[in-house]
Amino acid sequence: MNAHVAPEMTKFDGFPRDFFRFFDELKKNNNRDWFTANKPRYFKSVVDPMGEYIVSIAPLLKRISP
Repeated sequence: MNAHVAPEMTKFDGFPRDFFRFFDELKKNNNRDWFTANKPRYFKSVVDPMGEYIVSIAPLLKRISP
């Protein structure tokens, strides 16, 4: 675990570079065809990392809002 991470947190290494790139491209291609073609990428680069982030901060959130 990183030294700056509270012991209650699980490891979260950050969002992949494609996380932000995905949203930049979505802004330019905000249509169903583009999204359908990029749906697997959406899950890999956005949904899965966001889930990991939420799980990593859940113990801290539980302490302040049980």
